[in-house]
Amino acid sequence: GKRKMIFDTSKIYYFVGGGMEKVTQALIDGGHSIEKVFYKPTSGSSKSDASLNIANIYNIPIQAINHRSELIALGTELKGKFCFSAGFSFLFPKEFLNATGLCVNIHGAILPDYPGARTLNWVLENGETQSGITIHIIDEGIDTGDIILQETFPISVFDTPRSLAAKTQALEPALVLKALALLNSGEAQPIKQENINFNDRRLENRTPKHSQLDIDYSLSELYNQIRAADPENYPSYFYINGQKILLKISRENKSENEPFSDLMI
Repeated sequence: GKRKMIFDTSKIYYFVGGGMEKVTQALIDGGHSIEKVFYKPTSGSSKSDASLNIANIYNIPIQAINHRSELIALGTELKGKFCFSAGFSFLFPKEFLNATGLCVNIHGAILPDYPGARTLNWVLENGETQSGITIHIIDEGIDTGDIILQETFPISVFDTPRSLAAKTQALEPALVLKALALLNSGEAQPIKQENINFNDRRLENRTPKHSQLDIDYSLSELYNQIRAADPENYPSYFYINGQKILLKISRENKSENEPFSDLMI
């Protein structure tokens, strides 16, 4: 059932991960005050560095979160505050969610069908004709909270994980600002997710074995499986006489005006 929700989103405690710098910049440009940025450090350079660079430019305080347990104490510090998560690495503990005011997440796929951290490969392997972006309230599950806003867009039959990620990232900032405006004005009507499937094999984290082709598949299924694989690091493969055969595909007449389409296809 729908219920109206209002929450002041002018001040944000921002939990960020890799590849979300467009969202980071949009929050600032959209007049939201990012009070503090939280991130999980990694060894060497990190994909979240671009967002941290933006925070430094605007003199926004930055705090590293090394362990999930640190979030419990942080919840007390952020009592009643609005928290927004974009690609953050840790699941938020119950104690944190109970202490803070409202926690919202952006998920770069359609829910409830595609929860989890790395789903775009599966979207392509399953031959979906559309993908999307979901803004939802964070609860204890993985991407299971009530949906504030969801938008879909068409997938090309030539999309690859890289091009699909680029399309998603291009559309995320506007949807985030729209969702926060809905919360601010009291027009948000979060909708409960129905038919959540927690045990779906297709949503396993990708490992190299997922690039092994199933010779019982039809040619169109194989095509989806090949383009869903990472052509550089984990190209699709099969075995003949004990020899591993790698497959990469290319398209003969790729148009120049397909800015997001991957180089291979």
